[in-house]
Amino acid sequence: MRAILINPSERSVGVVDLPDFTDAIRRKFGGAKLVRIATLPTGDSVHLLVADGPYAASFSLGGSGPHRGLGLILGRRSLYGMVMNSRADVEGVAAILKFVPAGDAHHGNLMAETRGDGQPNK
Repeated sequence: MRAILINPSERSVGVVDLPDFTDAIRRKFGGAKLVRIATLPTGDSVHLLVADGPYAASFSLGGSGPHRGLGLILGRRSLYGMVMNSRADVEGVAAILKFVPAGDAHHGNLMAETRGDGQPNK
């Protein structure tokens, strides 16, 4: 199955061939959880691979907050749970993708509450 992998550590985005079912995809990435963080206009789902251990590099997609870890764009699910090929193209994803350098002041996928002036609540 065709998918798109976002690797912020290597600052790369590209097409990968993965198994057709999410359980097999999770096993391929060491049992990491797939957490859906967005849906693209193509209907594809953007997932974050959440694994144990530190992962410093992050990415932002379409102006979202930084997401710490590997990103994976998967196609829609079929009637029987099989994941279909991603319809997104790498160039389109790269156009809305921003890599966030490790060490920037953020806390992974947590969002800070802010006041009206944009300053964090204390």
